[in-house]
Amino acid sequence: MLHLQLSLETSLVPTTLAAFSLFTLSLYHHSLASSISLRSMDFWGVEVKSGDPCPVEPGEGRILHLSQACLGEVKKDKRTESVYLYATIDGKKLVLGTLSPEKFPQQQFDLVFNKKFELSHNWKHGSVYFYGYRCDNPIDEYPLLLFF
Repeated sequence: MLHLQLSLETSLVPTTLAAFSLFTLSLYHHSLASSISLRSMDFWGVEVKSGDPCPVEPGEGRILHLSQACLGEVKKDKRTESVYLYATIDGKKLVLGTLSPEKFPQQQFDLVFNKKFELSHNWKHGSVYFYGYRCDNPIDEYPLLLFF
C-alpha cells in the first residue's frame, strides 16, 4: 500500500507577502520511506489583455499551479457582462470558470500544469489577471517506484 503525505510550511518575508520556504513530499511504502524537498518556488502572475491570448510555459522540469484569476478595472457601464476564462492545451479549448464584475470578480483555482498552455478570456472591456506559483516537478526529478 502506498501512502502519500504532503506538507507545506510557510514563513513571512519582510514584505507583506507570505513566501513558501519548504515544500516537502514524503512517500511511504510499508517500511520504505523517502523524502523529497522542493526548495525552488516562484510567485507567478500574468495580465491577459482583451483579445490577446497569453502562452504560458511552466519550464523544463517544473509545474505551474494556477491559484486565482480576477478582473482588472471595471467601468461602471460594463458591470453586467459574464467573463469566460479559457485554457487551451494541446489544441483543446477548455472553460476554467466564469467571472462577473458585480457578483464574482475573482475566482480561485487548484490547477496544475506541466506543459505549455494558453490563457485567454472573452472580456472586451479590460484585462484579466491570473496568479499562482511555479515549482520543481517532483515526478520528473524523482519518479515514483511502486512496490507490490
